[in-house]
Amino acid sequence: MATSQKMDVCVLFGGISTEHDISQRSADTVINALDREKYDVILVGITKDGRWLRYRGDVKDIYHGEWVTHDVTPCTASASTDVHGLIEYHADGTYVTQNVDVWVPCLHGIGGEDGTIQGLLELTGIPYVGCGVLASALCMDKATTYGMVEEVGVRCPKSRTTIGVPSDDELRAIGDYLGFPIFVKPANGGSSIGVSKVESPGELRAAAQLAGSLDSKVLYESFVKGVEISCGVMGHRGGELETGTPDELWVKSGMAHLHQEKNPGSGEENTVISCPPDHADEQDIAHLKDAAMKIYRALGCEGFARVDMFLTPEKEVVFNEVNTFPGMTYYSRFPRQMRAAGREIPDVMDELIRMAVENKA
Repeated sequence: MATSQKMDVCVLFGGISTEHDISQRSADTVINALDREKYDVILVGITKDGRWLRYRGDVKDIYHGEWVTHDVTPCTASASTDVHGLIEYHADGTYVTQNVDVWVPCLHGIGGEDGTIQGLLELTGIPYVGCGVLASALCMDKATTYGMVEEVGVRCPKSRTTIGVPSDDELRAIGDYLGFPIFVKPANGGSSIGVSKVESPGELRAAAQLAGSLDSKVLYESFVKGVEISCGVMGHRGGELETGTPDELWVKSGMAHLHQEKNPGSGEENTVISCPPDHADEQDIAHLKDAAMKIYRALGCEGFARVDMFLTPEKEVVFNEVNTFPGMTYYSRFPRQMRAAGREIPDVMDELIRMAVENKA
């Protein structure tokens, strides 16, 4: 630990996925929530092509991505435990090391939530915030999660997957099995990027090609009639868990594209979020929280995650997906849910860092 007795907390942001820009926005919230009386905050941005850069500039330049143009030095996490942190490379060929006590991988999507960065951070021997390697990999692949979730008694949508370019016969069989409309999405993705709602057989190939341009594995899901509900969960999977207040998301037309809106979170454009949900009573909310915690434990989540579900008109909970490092922007669902439950984000970050250290001890 740093000699000042503050913890050296390294926030990783950006990343190689299609959610690079969203990660920068999440990092803006996380960085500003970290108490400088408790933490020395180290900033490391990962570019879209995978370069790690130590950033010492103004935090305000992270949100829109201007950070990459100034005050940066190449660096990497050291997998050698004798370094215990970062190696920073200077232009004259020399290098310095930087101690890290806790990693905060504020990364979304491929290279952030799929277990790869978690594997690297495991090798450093340093605690990190959020789910581990296996849970991250399982939850990232939406098709893989379904069987495990159904084992704890939560229904999942009917689905099919294809690998590579599907044939006409495959697409016809998928349409016949699932019926229309069908949601077509990259099996490993997030933030509704590459997702299409297909209303007829003639639209299926274009949707498969769009999803396939982002992931070789494409997931096809049946339509679930109901409201889209989300519930944040915090805690160790084997211990006491706490939840945020579930919320409800609905769209005025088409599909939800919260992060792509001009004024996200305002409810003035296409995506509207209500917390608590408008279409769930106290009994429904208790049922949703219980299902979220069951799913969290079944998939081996640690630290925190956001569990997305549907609530049908018959009051049945249907699983959608788990975000193992949910969006943390000012308008994102997880921060809203925790705030509604009485947890402000600085308090949430303190708790997540405490759990990460405790989990590694």
